Amino acid sequence: MRLHYLTLFLLLVPLELSIIYGLSTLGNVPKKSFKPLLPPEALLSIGHYHTTCPDTEGIISQKVAAWVKKDPTLAPAIIRLHFHDCAVRDHLYKMVVITVMLLGPKLTSGLKIGSHGFGAKGCKRCKRVMDLVHLDVITPRTFDTTYYTNLMRKVGLLSTDQSLFSDARTAPFVEAFATQPFLFTSQFSVSMVKLGNVHVLTRPNEGEIRVNCNYVNTV
Repeated sequence: MRLHYLTLFLLLVPLELSIIYGLSTLGNVPKKSFKPLLPPEALLSIGHYHTTCPDTEGIISQKVAAWVKKDPTLAPAIIRLHFHDCAVRDHLYKMVVITVMLLGPKLTSGLKIGSHGFGAKGCKRCKRVMDLVHLDVITPRTFDTTYYTNLMRKVGLLSTDQSLFSDARTAPFVEAFATQPFLFTSQFSVSMVKLGNVHVLTRPNEGEIRVNCNYVNTV
């Protein structure tokens, strides 16, 4: 029964993305004095480039799928790129040189560590410094829920990962994802979207649409 309620909770989480924050009226101040304050992610939309480049999302999806088919290491690399590119706080962004080149497909092909369902970690006890140990020793090259099964079997590689199952607050999530693969894949997608919404810059003069995806625009 615990998993049943947990599943319901996880499926309801995406609803918070649709919440619109507004200011209520105060005293005798007219309503028109207040403008609804939308969260930045509310200004994002699929089809933004419909007039300038129809089927943008479809084209990108096809290209990424083709790249990953040729080089499977791009899958975790793109996830890693997504994190570093989307989850940067404002003060960190200002410290970056404006012309810094962001990692592109060719440069990220060697980055093997993405989500912990696949990838590798450096081993200090190994004979060679460059030796890596798979985060998932059972299915190291497959993005599946075996990672969570390993945690339940207490064979997680990293202590920080294994603590997800030893902590009573997060153990139910590990159990749910280990036994319900579809739940994991659907929630992983939701999480990636939420990650992309972190401190997203959408309002006038706050963000930019890059002329070249590999670089931030010059001032």
